Amino acid sequence: MIKLSKNLLLVVFAILLVIVSLLFYITREQPENNSETESKDIFFEITTVDSDVFVKGNKNDNFTKVSTTSKADSGSVLKTSISGGALVVSPPNDSLTVVGPDTEMTFALSDQSGSMLKLQSGKLWSRVEKSLEQGEFYEIETDEVLASVRGTSFGTERFGTTTLLSLTEGEIILFPKDSDGKILDNEKVILKALQKATLIVGEKVRIENINPKSAEGEWLIKNNPSFKAFEPENKTTPNQAIPTTNSTTSTPTQNPASPSPNNQGTITLKLIHINPAEVTLGDSKNILVYGEGLSQVNKLLVGFQEVEFFVLNTTSLYFKNSEILKDGVFDITAVSQGGTSSTLNNAITVNERAPEPDQGTTPETMRGSNSAPIQDPNGGNDPTVN
Repeated sequence: MIKLSKNLLLVVFAILLVIVSLLFYITREQPENNSETESKDIFFEITTVDSDVFVKGNKNDNFTKVSTTSKADSGSVLKTSISGGALVVSPPNDSLTVVGPDTEMTFALSDQSGSMLKLQSGKLWSRVEKSLEQGEFYEIETDEVLASVRGTSFGTERFGTTTLLSLTEGEIILFPKDSDGKILDNEKVILKALQKATLIVGEKVRIENINPKSAEGEWLIKNNPSFKAFEPENKTTPNQAIPTTNSTTSTPTQNPASPSPNNQGTITLKLIHINPAEVTLGDSKNILVYGEGLSQVNKLLVGFQEVEFFVLNTTSLYFKNSEILKDGVFDITAVSQGGTSSTLNNAITVNERAPEPDQGTTPETMRGSNSAPIQDPNGGNDPTVN
């Protein structure tokens, strides 16, 4: 009987050993599967605009300084110094977020459908393309609110336990939160263009019209230098910067190459670098240009071709790669309203798109179909065109 009991115990022990081994194998394999999924995530791209910018990965305890550019995945934390600033490109369609000074935020989510940023403190300005497809999303979250958008331009500021959102284009759906962080779906609010919302937990959402002279006006103006409300007497194009207001009225200079003496207080126009510096012809990708005094720019040239651009702030602007009409290596030149200019020589390489296999096209025929001669503003043809 004792022998039988011992045998039974051995059988039970063997069964338990098999079960434990299977559980260990499953739990050991699961992280590997997760890591494969994580490797397929679309990363956020970070570019330093003003020093200093720091990032901490979701598996790291310490922040590391971002000297120029870096990438971050879900769970990573970005922090700027009191004078720092960064530009974040978010998946899936390169939505842009300007990160202000003294700001801390978390890259909460990134996948094939969209991205979410969580703002702990500081300032963000977001520009979301209107071409977001059905099911795609871009969201900003704080402890007070979840802001969900499809296509718009808006700023988010958080100080203490208050969140402030300012909207210049489009619409945002705001979902307030309670003291436990639970989203209050039945209290959602739609914020419309030229409105701002103030959110404090336990209080009703306060909606007002944007006032450029209010405390948040400086951040709004910095990220919207062409916004007409800031200069009601002068009409401007969407990509034309508003000049700095001086007490002395300046007279337009007759020589465009010479800056007006009354503009001595403005920042000198200077291009520093671009990202990316190499693209493929026809890709719908944002090309970011960094420098100083960029809010003065009213013309941007790739080679001799003028392209449409959008000013983000005084240190950054962007244009679409799809604006470029031909492949090659090109200078990038920015021209200010006063006629001053700055050029980055051989700044961007545009590679020819490979022909589709079933079309029977050659690189030569593709080049011929896409690139008519580009005219020099002085009357000649681009010398790079054969």
